[in-house]
Amino acid sequence: MDNRAINNLLSKLEKESNNEFGLLESTGPDFFSTPSLLELRGQWKERMRLFQVLHRLTISIGASSPAWLVLGAIFGILGLQLPATICLLMFPISFLIFLISTFAIRSYFRGKGHLEMMGRMIENELIRRQDKLARRGH
Repeated sequence: MDNRAINNLLSKLEKESNNEFGLLESTGPDFFSTPSLLELRGQWKERMRLFQVLHRLTISIGASSPAWLVLGAIFGILGLQLPATICLLMFPISFLIFLISTFAIRSYFRGKGHLEMMGRMIENELIRRQDKLARRGH
């Protein structure tokens, strides 16, 4: 998937679900019909999957930063100046990408805790409604 496709996917997800998630957060799940909550739960699962993928990628990029320093030092010791220079330049670049990505993910998803809270809110309301229907049936 190229960056344009990812950006389009993020824009689409944000437009379609941001208003509903904002409404859910401000009014609570009572405002939504059960089919709407089920659909919102599906959207929440997609957001959670996307968050996890982007979070893992960001952590991997951040964790690779020190490796660039080590590789640069090894190439420097071996007298390979060009690879050493490239590796040493990759350290701040990868660290900067890590910081920017972390900020972007935090801005878009408002953190893993927030996503989990929204999921619990939806799930608890669906369970409450299911229990209410079961009590009516007996």
